[in-house]
Amino acid sequence: MTVVVFNLFYLIHLLVGRGLILFLNNNIKYSLELNDLKISKLTSYPVIAIFFVGNLSFIANFFIPVEVFIPYLFGIAIFLILYNFKEKIKIQYSLQPIITIIISSILSISTFGMRLHYDMGLYHLVNQTWIRENKIVFGLQNLHNRLGFSSIQEYISSVYWYEDNYVFLHFINLVFFVFFFLYLYETIFVYDSNFLKNSSIIIVLYCLMDNFGVNGGGNGFVAIQTIGKPDSNFAVIYFITSLLILNELKNKKFSYSKLSIFLYLTFFAIQLRISGVILFVLIIFYFLNGNKNIVNIIKTNKLLLVISSLWLSKNIITSGCALFPVKYTCFTSLSWYSEELVDLSVAQSKGFYRSIDFNNLQNWLSTWLNTGFNRQITYNFFISFIIIFLLWQFFSIKKIRNQNVNSPLFIFLTLGILLWLTNSPGLRFAYALYMLCFIPLSLNRDIKNGMKFFIFIFFSISILLFPRLYSYQYFINNYSEFTNVNLPVEEVKVNQLNWGVSPIGGNQCWNYKKCSSSNKGYEPLIKYNYYFFYSLENR
Repeated sequence: MTVVVFNLFYLIHLLVGRGLILFLNNNIKYSLELNDLKISKLTSYPVIAIFFVGNLSFIANFFIPVEVFIPYLFGIAIFLILYNFKEKIKIQYSLQPIITIIISSILSISTFGMRLHYDMGLYHLVNQTWIRENKIVFGLQNLHNRLGFSSIQEYISSVYWYEDNYVFLHFINLVFFVFFFLYLYETIFVYDSNFLKNSSIIIVLYCLMDNFGVNGGGNGFVAIQTIGKPDSNFAVIYFITSLLILNELKNKKFSYSKLSIFLYLTFFAIQLRISGVILFVLIIFYFLNGNKNIVNIIKTNKLLLVISSLWLSKNIITSGCALFPVKYTCFTSLSWYSEELVDLSVAQSKGFYRSIDFNNLQNWLSTWLNTGFNRQITYNFFISFIIIFLLWQFFSIKKIRNQNVNSPLFIFLTLGILLWLTNSPGLRFAYALYMLCFIPLSLNRDIKNGMKFFIFIFFSISILLFPRLYSYQYFINNYSEFTNVNLPVEEVKVNQLNWGVSPIGGNQCWNYKKCSSSNKGYEPLIKYNYYFFYSLENR
């Protein structure tokens, strides 16, 4: 039953995304050149729908709670689904519907045995409850500093609550994984870009190697996370955007419509995680590759500029910073800005994930490797790299070309790794970086003739092994049931404060909206039905 429901979920979002693009094309002559970028429109539509839902919700939240906006969102979705009848759906290749259903069905098995991430109880559900039940909150991070990290995932997720079942929040993540594996399939077996094909074959091998190695495997490949985290979604958007731009640089091509697509993808990546700003390195290279007309770029991206301005405004309202917790983007004069909480957030990220210490690299490396699964993943990553390098010598032949991506790729990858190491070098934040480290192997080589069958076998095994084994066990025993993902506790024990509550015996409030990370609590100021939480320094 769960597999069927997810396929319907995916189809609905495909139709919403397609209806949106058709509507824009017919009314403002917006052209989407995805096929020319070697990525199918039908593959992209569900992710476009998710992007649309998230951004429409955060904009609406300036004025009304998302819970109030959901009926209007349903109305818009129905209109866009019906708008599909304006034009017959055209598939890009003969097996597209079958391949899509197979991939989405296999990935949906990961729903079985799924649970909520620890951070859902810590702050994600609290954040989503505020979004659902209130208009935008001024200084929300003063209630809990992690509420300053309010990504677009919070707004997307707030729409998909279904009574006490949070399974649809996992479906959101699955849409991105279907997009990812369809991208790999299409670039290998459908489209004719050597660079994208070679890159995708190597990534398929990397995915396969994730299932083997020290302590059972795990090599840093993008993973199915428990419900609530945007890391894998970010990695998919970041990685695919990088490859698409690099491919255009390699071919020395430029168009304003493609630049618009890259800018929207980059914006989406930043909305998911602020480290997506590194994508602007490739955007700059792409811009320098073209006509360099700033006026034309502004004209063709006016809507994006408006949405971006609103997003930054949202960040400033909730945290006092345009990009929380980047200090130089903060407005210190705002009464809800808290330098103490910004410093705390930075310290927590750097301390918990052991950010690099350039003054004592040997001691830092030892400490970092002994944190969590870092040693296991690092060993397996290098083992995978060596094996894939050797396999690639067998599968491919050397072919010298005039590559235009070496310098952009090196600079982009180096800056991305440095940003990761100096801030929050957690493994889940580096999924895309790990994959990008394999891309140099694809340069100046071509796949040998007669290898397509073997590559298809590797692809099939990789996707079959992508859901965890326990998910298959749950699926076999409960295939006819619809999965329920509920709170892991029947009752949250809390201390009643002057205003709000704090958790007892831990730091998880789950869906208690008025949850404070401190044991004091304080009553917010309410103006025009907007909540204002002032910082400790300004109370």
